[in-house]
Amino acid sequence: MSRGRTLLDFIRTISLDPIGATGVLMATFGGGLFLLFLILSLSGFPFSPYIGIFIYIILPAILLLGLVLIPIGRWRIGRKYPGERPPLFDLTNPAHQKKLGIVAGLTVVNVLLFGAAAYEAYHLSDSDEFCGTVCHKVMEPEWTAYQTSPHSRVGCVACHIGPGAGWFVRSKLSGARQVLAVTFNTYSHPIETPVRNLRPARETCEQCHWPEKFHGDRVDVRHRFQEDEENTDTVTVLALHIGGGNRKGKPVSGIHWHTNPANVVSYVSTDFSREEIPWVKLETADGNVVEFVSEDCDDVDQVLATGTHRTMDCMDCHNRPTHIYEEPDRAVDLALTDGRLDKGMKWIRREGVRALRTPVAEGEDPYTKIRAALGQAYAKREPGLVTEAQLDDASKALTKIWSRNVFPHMAVTWGTYPTFLGHQDDGGCFRCHDGLHVAEGGRTIPDDCETCHALLAEEEQNPEILELISGTN
Repeated sequence: MSRGRTLLDFIRTISLDPIGATGVLMATFGGGLFLLFLILSLSGFPFSPYIGIFIYIILPAILLLGLVLIPIGRWRIGRKYPGERPPLFDLTNPAHQKKLGIVAGLTVVNVLLFGAAAYEAYHLSDSDEFCGTVCHKVMEPEWTAYQTSPHSRVGCVACHIGPGAGWFVRSKLSGARQVLAVTFNTYSHPIETPVRNLRPARETCEQCHWPEKFHGDRVDVRHRFQEDEENTDTVTVLALHIGGGNRKGKPVSGIHWHTNPANVVSYVSTDFSREEIPWVKLETADGNVVEFVSEDCDDVDQVLATGTHRTMDCMDCHNRPTHIYEEPDRAVDLALTDGRLDKGMKWIRREGVRALRTPVAEGEDPYTKIRAALGQAYAKREPGLVTEAQLDDASKALTKIWSRNVFPHMAVTWGTYPTFLGHQDDGGCFRCHDGLHVAEGGRTIPDDCETCHALLAEEEQNPEILELISGTN
């Protein structure tokens, strides 16, 4: 064979071996399609995360495998057909120089393609849409809750990965394990919380929230509608002692006293959800160490040996900072407060909460079930109390509430994911602040409400304190 073979001659010799031929086809297909889709992406054409996986992960993998198979096929041809062995490169030969230039050019193109693929794959896998929609069935509850949360404009990776390469690599390895769990349907229903391998809050939450900041008090106004005909609006007003501070400035106080660097609070829980806490230890900046043991704890040594040890941080109270789920009564109160439900519709607070608790099986239409339950409830009352249009509007609003909180296919229902913030749900502050955790000498973890908040008004209609605050009196 002449020393001036062209690229077509090379491809022809590759075709003498099926492995080499397959490599050429795969490299051409993978590289060509990837380049086409990359151009479309750079021009602004939108792609779903599923298409993104195909473009930035699968196609480059096909290209890479093809490039590996080509030299393997060429080597096999050289063994099978000695006359087809490529001659040694002679850099003084113009033909060889041309071929080397072609190889170098293709190498540069491939490096650029793989670089673009790696860059786009990195951003794709770190996008909120990728986290929330690729494993749609599994992540639907968390993705739905995330989109209406206080952190809906904070990227998933900011909390679940945080800065640095180490946790990025760990997250991708964990992601590979999760892909296998989804593939073989071995994941839990519902997803268990708390997440055991979540990065410590001091490395994520505290990138934005400063634990030593003194926040003082904050007025919190809460509306609760009564289960009477008029849906009577009652108001509770709290002065929350958020506190915080540091030893160099204002004294450490208030709710954020728990996570201030001046105090280290650690505990042992005996259940997966961290609701049972029989042992608590406090270490203060001056070196004092106090251990509190629940009166219900029969064997401290056994608890310390078998329980889960943890140093308290933001996530022990703010356990649902983003993926927040509501209880029916609180959800209806909020909907009545912001106008999604009509306060003028008789008995809607009472009947709305009951309708939300209507059992809806997987595959059933929640609107149909809620509309039927609401209609039957009002049918038992006096005729003409509400109109069909009111029933339809209320059912639509209630269905939206239900759809944000209940996911039968993942066994997520009312109360599946309680919040420990305050004591809105069972547990919360009272896991430790129950007056039953006692230290040597009789000191207890306080259960006095005034420790965390001052009650300015409790379920009052038009409380005077609001008039004083707003200056309308």
